[in-house]
Amino acid sequence: MSKYIHKIDDIIKTLNSAASFYQDAKSQVKDPSIATLFEKMRMIKQQAVTRLTPFVIIQEGEPEEGNNYSVEARKIYANLLAKLSSDTDHTLVAQLEEVEDKTLSDITQAMDNEQPPEVYSTLREIYVDMKACHDEIHAVERATA
Repeated sequence: MSKYIHKIDDIIKTLNSAASFYQDAKSQVKDPSIATLFEKMRMIKQQAVTRLTPFVIIQEGEPEEGNNYSVEARKIYANLLAKLSSDTDHTLVAQLEEVEDKTLSDITQAMDNEQPPEVYSTLREIYVDMKACHDEIHAVERATA
């Protein structure tokens, strides 16, 4: 496996886990506007996976369908916290903001490595989308605090 494909695999795993986390969290929040936001974020994550998957298929012959263990652990932790918290919405938003941080970090690490131009360009475009997601969820976190 080439170095850049390994990094792309890591990003896809993080995005898969993030999309799953948003899906689960959507059904737990009370505020319909937050549920709508979570659905939007889930869809953006899935679109990014769709854009990155061809690079993995070209190199590996099959798509990456795994998950990121640290994001999965955060999801379990967030679900537990949400059950114990009097403010489930804020608890989930705060944990998902951390997932957005992880997503940006993974993409930045991949862009810091030498990439074929098409891969770098796609990563840059996805980074812009993920930064907008991060900023939006961060604003909601502050508003629900």
